[in-house]
Amino acid sequence: MKKIVVLGATGMAGHMISSYFKTLLQKYEVYDICHTVKLEEKSILLDIHDLDSLKKIIAGLKPDIIINSIGILNKNAEDDPSNTIFINSYFPRYLEEQFKNTNIRLIQISTDCVFSGDKGNYDEAFVPDGKDLYAKTKILGEINNNKDLTVRTSIIGPELKHNGTGLFHWFMKQNDTAIGYSKVIWSGVTTLQLGKCLDLMIENNLNGLYNLTSKVPISKYELLKLLNSVFDKSILIKSSEQIENDKSLISTREDFSVDLPDYKEMLSELRDWMVENRQLYSQYFFNTCGGNLYV
Repeated sequence: MKKIVVLGATGMAGHMISSYFKTLLQKYEVYDICHTVKLEEKSILLDIHDLDSLKKIIAGLKPDIIINSIGILNKNAEDDPSNTIFINSYFPRYLEEQFKNTNIRLIQISTDCVFSGDKGNYDEAFVPDGKDLYAKTKILGEINNNKDLTVRTSIIGPELKHNGTGLFHWFMKQNDTAIGYSKVIWSGVTTLQLGKCLDLMIENNLNGLYNLTSKVPISKYELLKLLNSVFDKSILIKSSEQIENDKSLISTREDFSVDLPDYKEMLSELRDWMVENRQLYSQYFFNTCGGNLYV
């Protein structure tokens, strides 16, 4: 049974990765490392700026794989540039260097935001051209070697914190109307689908850099319409062409591929997961004891 450490296990990606991997009961032994709030009783609390303590924890756990889902998001990157550089750039490089002569594999979660969005259809060979601090720090944090793996993607899914900043969280808190950008193109996955794909990547010992992306991109306007339908919301979705951006990815890797469900199926699976795990997502439900009535 492989041992996996999930760093950032209460974040939008991290909690889903950890929770999903724990459902694969006889496959993985999962350890959560969280910053200030535990995902569950056995979770380990750690400020990852304390690198010496992290080294001791990893030495004690002896994991096969470390999944790093820690990151400063684009909305917060400029608030503390030095910390953004440490978390997004230095820390993944530190992990790569620290464990390069060991059997521990690092999986780094990156983002489509390493690209400017001026072109679209970015493959693994395209040189990232993002211009803001967030993009530049995430570019520097991408790991590309023969042992470790960087998964470059974009995600949508629920959050544990009540002041979440992601698109899903924002939409689920809307009551009347919402603006969807018809010329902003997206090709990412749900956080649940990310967990499923990471399992396949581990099985196939994938390394280097891989763009995890839907073969059929969608506009943010159409994405909101699907969310509205799948989650039984009654929001008026208004289309806007005010912003134009295309960060869609493609993968040209020939050694690995996944057949992703379409967006309606991905979102429906996410909805069902949330209903089954409603104790994690009570903020999104009117009634957490029964039914699927969403805020």
